[in-house]
Amino acid sequence: AWLRIVAQASGNFPFGGPPATVAPVLAVRFVQGAFGADLGLSQTYGGPLRPVTGFARVSWRLDR
Repeated sequence: AWLRIVAQASGNFPFGGPPATVAPVLAVRFVQGAFGADLGLSQTYGGPLRPVTGFARVSWRLDR
């Protein structure tokens, strides 16, 4: 239960601005109680094509 595979996407849909973008993400999440840490890769589509981006994120769930 402490290791999870995460697939998600984020998007940007501006009003009257540059074109909309979408960035699918594939990550590994490590969980210990209310705390979590993600390590993943993302690719942005829709605007200028960017290289694959790596990220690290730490989170704390308040609903526990």
